[in-house]
Amino acid sequence: MRRTGGPNGRSGGPRVALAWVALTVFVLSAHAAGTRSWRFDDLAAFLDGDLDGVAVGPRGDATLAPRVEDVWGPEPGVLWSVVADGRAVYAGLSDPARVVRIEENSATEWYRGTSDTWVTAVAAGDGRRGVVAGVSPTGTVITLRDGAVVAEDTLGVSYVWALAYDRDGALWAGTGGPGRILRRDRDGTWATVHETGDDPIRSLLALPGGGMVAGTGRRGRVVRIDDRGVFTLLDADEDEIVGLALDAGGSLLALSARSGASRGPARPATEPVERRDDARAPDRDEERPTSSGNGTTMTVAQSGGTASVTVSAPAGPSGGTLYRLAKDGDVDIVWESATDPPYALGSAPGGRPWVALGGGGRVVEIDDSGEAGLLFRVASEHVTSFAVGADGAVLAGASGDARVVRIDPGPVRTGSFTSAPHDAGWIADWGRVHWDASLTEGQVVVEARTG
Repeated sequence: MRRTGGPNGRSGGPRVALAWVALTVFVLSAHAAGTRSWRFDDLAAFLDGDLDGVAVGPRGDATLAPRVEDVWGPEPGVLWSVVADGRAVYAGLSDPARVVRIEENSATEWYRGTSDTWVTAVAAGDGRRGVVAGVSPTGTVITLRDGAVVAEDTLGVSYVWALAYDRDGALWAGTGGPGRILRRDRDGTWATVHETGDDPIRSLLALPGGGMVAGTGRRGRVVRIDDRGVFTLLDADEDEIVGLALDAGGSLLALSARSGASRGPARPATEPVERRDDARAPDRDEERPTSSGNGTTMTVAQSGGTASVTVSAPAGPSGGTLYRLAKDGDVDIVWESATDPPYALGSAPGGRPWVALGGGGRVVEIDDSGEAGLLFRVASEHVTSFAVGADGAVLAGASGDARVVRIDPGPVRTGSFTSAPHDAGWIADWGRVHWDASLTEGQVVVEARTG
């Protein structure tokens, strides 16, 4: 340890290379009796500082973070969706609209749209089905093979927010303007499965046993669609279902985000709602959304035929909840936040949920008690999408600077934490630094300075 003194009692803070650490700095005041301490023993204390390669658990235990490596980017633009198949990774972006195919040592632009369109969803099937992309606000789905558009379907909507292949190879689309769930069978025929009107479909998840789950983007509903009909599984207290996943036990996880007034949640429906196959024509005078509903404000500016999308954090109410929907119909709250808007839902190789939070490229892991710890940060403002690669590695797409990263479960070799400056508020004699650490190898280095 190296410690230097100064007259005003300010500390630049300890810098640590660590495996597991909780830190305390003791201060002896010249104007007050006794000793006071400045402690780093919870997550909030660490988040005020600068973390580099350090993960912090909910109770303030600092460990080395998993390795995060760029596989593409950074580049200008907004990344909406990232998916992977057995051969490559595909990213859908706007500003400008494009689909980028990413391999180990190269990236190829497979599609570029006009300046006033956005690629808002991407899905990858097997080699016969190709890669599909949803283009907004034209409401089209394009099919890509070997960098060429081989099919283009106009759905009669404005926005395509989600795409997914089901177990049987049918393609599903979730739309807005109006809200619909549509299915394209293998013969290329589209059918409207369910309509939600002004409630856009924000997320889709194919179930291993057949059927599809969808989350809506204005009323926070989760519905299941199968051969029996359409069932409402959850009417959340929040506005938008931003992510769906299955946990290790097969229960459904639904991540919701709050962007407006809360509403009381409803229990699961016991009867299927009526299936509707008739589709009304879209209202082409419908305004473009200025908010995605997930705590992200999207400002759309158009000049001279060029549209740009600016993504920023919310100014109003935010926060969100992670729900677990058991197979028997029970609904539990796994995690909730009153302040941080969630952007995307993923999972660790071991099955624990990962939630991407707005601002600072933060990803938290939810432990078995429902508490969140900071797992890693991406060098972009927001993580917006997760995918799993062919080798089982987790991939994340981010915006601010658009990029795709790979998360290796193995830890980095070294990490550091630099605290924010602390003003003791009086002339003080900085005393000893104490830490609790558990090391299997390596060392802990602590440096403190004042001045």
